[in-house]
Amino acid sequence: MRAWNTATMEQAQQFKAHGRRVRGIAFLTDGTLVSASEAGDIRGWDLATGEERFALDSRPAKVMSIVAVS
Repeated sequence: MRAWNTATMEQAQQFKAHGRRVRGIAFLTDGTLVSASEAGDIRGWDLATGEERFALDSRPAKVMSIVAVS
């Protein structure tokens, strides 16, 4: 996955890929990007540094969407 600076149209960050297709993303107010894949994993990323903050595994279930409330 990649994040882009919309003002400059340059790539701002690149995040380690999931094992399968990403099905949903959400942005948290603390600067975390949360992504969910059909492989069943959910990951949280620091938008500023690109570092992974957390990883969750829901296997064998597929994750088809994600909603974040903060």
